[in-house]
Amino acid sequence: KFGINPLVSYTTRPMRDGEIDGVEHYFISKEEMKEMVDNEFESMIAYTQFPKTGHEYCALDPDPEGIKDGCLSYIINPEGIDWMQLNYKGNNKFFSVYVDCDEDTIRRRALNRGDGVKAIEDRLDSEREQFDKYKKSGKYNFLFDNNGEKYGESMERLIAAIKEFFQ
Repeated sequence: KFGINPLVSYTTRPMRDGEIDGVEHYFISKEEMKEMVDNEFESMIAYTQFPKTGHEYCALDPDPEGIKDGCLSYIINPEGIDWMQLNYKGNNKFFSVYVDCDEDTIRRRALNRGDGVKAIEDRLDSEREQFDKYKKSGKYNFLFDNNGEKYGESMERLIAAIKEFFQ
């Protein structure tokens, strides 16, 4: 609807029920991830590892020909954004969005997609400080309120901010 397609990343985490390899992520082994980090570092736009789970995520610089309307979305944690800002050497511009979502909503969504309670709490425990610190830092281009503001209104404000950024 908004013309922003996802950039499909690589991850070492197990595939969840209902996910399709190459749609949500490319699911790879830790060995394959190490090989990517070692051999494709120059084409990586982002990398992160979750300390509590050890799961790794990365994304490669997309082929400009495959980018519809010059815009892709990629979801990553604050450490991944920091990595991107320090290491990315390509020509693409990045507009970072902090999606503010309360923990009750995060829990409900995770349960609905089949995550276990322990896994959810472990993830929240491992990310809470990182996300709170990043929110306070203001190092993002846009704060998306996913707690009460109407989704459509938030998206309209976001699209307007993205258009202004890339002009």
